[in-house]
Amino acid sequence: MSLIDTTTIWEKIEGAWKTPTAFTPYLPAIAIAVSSGFKAAGLLSQGKAGVTAASRDRQAALYSQEQARATASNIQGAAQRDAHFKGLEGDLVISAIKARAGAGGSSDPTVLNLIAQASARRAYNMQMTLYGGADKARALTEQAKANVYAADTRLLDAKYAKRGSTMAAVSALASGGASLHRYWPKGNDDPLGGISDLQAGADPELDYSKS
Repeated sequence: MSLIDTTTIWEKIEGAWKTPTAFTPYLPAIAIAVSSGFKAAGLLSQGKAGVTAASRDRQAALYSQEQARATASNIQGAAQRDAHFKGLEGDLVISAIKARAGAGGSSDPTVLNLIAQASARRAYNMQMTLYGGADKARALTEQAKANVYAADTRLLDAKYAKRGSTMAAVSALASGGASLHRYWPKGNDDPLGGISDLQAGADPELDYSKS
């Protein structure tokens, strides 16, 4: 005879199946096993979802950074164009001063002073326009860089959280397994006659516990 008489085991299971109340003692253990499985699955799913969401946020931040760089380049280009027009406006003012002074008045101290003021105003307007464009472009790119850094941090945190969720899932399964063994009916309390201990139909001559 084999160590386990499978025919006897299946006969007992078939008999218990015809009597649903025979499975009542197993319900706590089964409930614990199912609960532990769902808890582990939930923890694993939560960890994976966190990493997926953080990865998407990082991709969005990288895309926004590329868009910010393109926008910053356009802002600087527009500032350079505006500065050029500011220079042209200054040149027109200087030309008008010279024209009003006439051919012989360009060396007049008052005229020279007006020309100097107009030239200084022209240079100032051009520099302020260029500076304003560069400042806006720099602020835009720095903000985009900060967003990418924040997304990287969230992704790293999500990966650590996933590891924690995996460890918690393993712990839940282990705890469920221990509780399953604890609450599973044994001996005379097992309606299936000791099947849980794999002793049903065993050959007494092969019972190594007596040796």
